[in-house]
Amino acid sequence: MRVNASTENESDSIETAFIDEYRGYKLYPFGLPSVLSLMFGKAFPSYSSYHYTMIGNYVVFAKNQSSLRSLINFCSAGRTLNKDRHYVKFAENLSENANFFVYSAVARSPRLYARQLESSLAKQVEKNTSLFRKFQSLALQFKGSGDLFYNNLCLKYNPVYKPEFNTLWDTELDTTLITPAYAGLNLLDSTDLYFMQDANFTIHLLDQHGKLIWSKPVGEKVLGKIHQIHANKAGNFRLAFVSEKHLFMIDEKGEFPENFPVTLKANATAGIGLICFSGKENPLLLVACDNLSIYNYKINGSIDTDWKTDRLKDTLRSEFIPFTCDGREMICFADEGKNLRLIDKKGNWIVKFKEKLPALYNNVFYLDIKKTLNASAVLVSDEKGIVYRYNFKGVYDKYELMPKVSKNYHFAFADIDNDKKGEFIFTDNNRLNVINKDKTIKFDFTFNSRIDGTAQLVVINDSTSKLAVSTKDEGLFLFDHNGALNRGISLAGKTPVSITAIDNKKYYFAVTTFGKRIMAHAIDNEPVPKEELIP
Repeated sequence: MRVNASTENESDSIETAFIDEYRGYKLYPFGLPSVLSLMFGKAFPSYSSYHYTMIGNYVVFAKNQSSLRSLINFCSAGRTLNKDRHYVKFAENLSENANFFVYSAVARSPRLYARQLESSLAKQVEKNTSLFRKFQSLALQFKGSGDLFYNNLCLKYNPVYKPEFNTLWDTELDTTLITPAYAGLNLLDSTDLYFMQDANFTIHLLDQHGKLIWSKPVGEKVLGKIHQIHANKAGNFRLAFVSEKHLFMIDEKGEFPENFPVTLKANATAGIGLICFSGKENPLLLVACDNLSIYNYKINGSIDTDWKTDRLKDTLRSEFIPFTCDGREMICFADEGKNLRLIDKKGNWIVKFKEKLPALYNNVFYLDIKKTLNASAVLVSDEKGIVYRYNFKGVYDKYELMPKVSKNYHFAFADIDNDKKGEFIFTDNNRLNVINKDKTIKFDFTFNSRIDGTAQLVVINDSTSKLAVSTKDEGLFLFDHNGALNRGISLAGKTPVSITAIDNKKYYFAVTTFGKRIMAHAIDNEPVPKEELIP
């Protein structure tokens, strides 16, 4: 929200300023930025612009609105010093009264210290960041009393460093989560919902604020994804998923509808395929089983006998991927024997491929859909990292992009910069490589720990995407299309992630899980203001 603002005695010499509003707080531009450095010294560099907001009885200044929004997120989530047990213990060493009080969370501020020092010392701070983070807090107090002047300096050592993240909300459950936080929508009020399973095989539903709505034990591990189906404006919906033995549905109240769970005809080999094409018809709920049959289930749990497709030639482990091309609605999938199948929504063949796919590493393939079906293709890779583009005429092109890959590499194909071309993405041990179709390097990155799984394209809106990569020890990384790291830091969490937004989709957050926690991390999705110093 933006509103015009000016002083009560407005004059022609004062320009009308713009005020932003974020989560109920107004963010004001500060018209005299150089005054702060004159009053408070180097702690407030003479940037060409500052912004401020009012929280309670305090006026808070920052070099940009992004920093103020971060502070508002912390305050709104109750992550303040008076609720931090480490700070409360530390404060026992401080005087209750002081004329001047400076507190610094040393572990979280190595970059702040580096900016206050000359270049040689700043480099030493950056080089020894891990050492700095073993000191939790620094406090300095000055107090004048009569002819005397007292000072108090306290430094707290704490070798356990736990970073604080800029989040919209952060919720902790009782047990470690074993699935991502899948996103749904409450059509009653158009708010986001999140559902996931924990290690006790319990399904949890959270609302847009990360508040737990209900928990439902199901007794079996989810295979593949959890889907939301049949949502309506009355607030009704169902969650649909399969275990190895059963088809489950749970309603919006956290209860099993009549007839559920349904015992499958054979053991499921892949997650349920939810296929929702245009129109008001019921979605397809496809389940591939180890008897090499694919079944389509109705909303009441019965098998749709009108939907039939040929038996599989080998076990299906990959996903069912729906798409539309040439005005036709189709479903693509491939079994472990590299047999590619393209069918319509009734199960009929659209194209019968004479040859098998040239490769199908990790049972993963990607679609590259063009204007016509003949120009469209699937992309796969082999154990050596060679990529093949296999078009729907049965002809493939070969791309040798990586000189060498390990046995644990992962391949992805995604359009990161929305140029309709797509990029080849390799994650291997601790290395990320993003390569253009012309085989030039778009960007790469080396992590300090092993990458955990495949990189994920995270669509923010129609014009912006991020690339998400999770690592074993460093957490979650979000990159823009140029390879710049979101806010310059890693986040707590792992892939896959979901996206939520507030304030009419002006500010975006990545919803991810980390152990027992579900968090909505702030995402940079606006130009970073240039920090120009006043000469």
